[in-house]
Amino acid sequence: MKKILIFGMGYVGQHLAAALDGQYQVIGTSREALSQNQINWNAAEATESSNQAVAQQILQADAILCSIPPDENGDVVYAQFGELIKKSNVKWLGYLSTTGVYGDHQGGKVDETTPLNAQNTRAKKRISAETQWQKLANNTNQVNSPTTTERSVHIFRLPGIYGVGRSAFEALTADRAKRIDMRLKHGPQKGEKHFFCRSHVDDIVQVIVASLKKQLSGINIYNIVDDLPAPQADIVKYAAKLMGAEVPNLLSEPQADMSDMAKSFYAECKNMQNNKIKTELGVSLKHPDYKQGLSAIWQQIKA
Repeated sequence: MKKILIFGMGYVGQHLAAALDGQYQVIGTSREALSQNQINWNAAEATESSNQAVAQQILQADAILCSIPPDENGDVVYAQFGELIKKSNVKWLGYLSTTGVYGDHQGGKVDETTPLNAQNTRAKKRISAETQWQKLANNTNQVNSPTTTERSVHIFRLPGIYGVGRSAFEALTADRAKRIDMRLKHGPQKGEKHFFCRSHVDDIVQVIVASLKKQLSGINIYNIVDDLPAPQADIVKYAAKLMGAEVPNLLSEPQADMSDMAKSFYAECKNMQNNKIKTELGVSLKHPDYKQGLSAIWQQIKA
């Protein structure tokens, strides 16, 4: 059985492990101790955190996925293990990035060919990390084999992620869900409602699985978003109605009392396009819009 090493066994990693169960031996790393009752962790094995143990797993892996955010110096996995990965027989490398690398487009359309224009430090670090991972493609200097192995790199740019345990339902239950009447302040759509793109974790996972199956060569970049960008206020309203809960009042921007982090998210607005995951990887979204995604989550919560 093939082996995949996942750096950062978080929300996406745990769901991916479950999807690959029986197809790959999944080895995961995490800074935190994970209990057996956490989502899908039992579909993977934990490796020791020592560099020696991780290095051994790299040399045995067929595929590697990194979901660890970069620090001030760039990607931490590349810094520690980049040279070893170059010498390994790994054929498929994946990196979970962010749609934030495109910056603000004032509601305009954005696809994988759009120039990167990061607006904040977090997104600029992601661009640096993407660049580092792309350097690992097409290496021929291997430790264990004299033959040449084609090594591909796949960058997955993710928007806001939602799913069971990570949705508007939890925010409503905890009484921290806000509906903010945000408007675009610049560009041709000035005055229109601000919107976000998002993706259900199930669709993120199925895109990664499709990429693993296709094993396309070279460097491949994908936006993983659903088909319907929408204002966050609409998402909260729809979730509240599904729950039979009171819909929070719509707040003006000053009333919302947003954190600096929230303000940075609302400072950008782009209509992400997802044609490439459909045409190149043959993906058909399980949850093409937030209504279908939230309805599926609510059914799981009630079950």
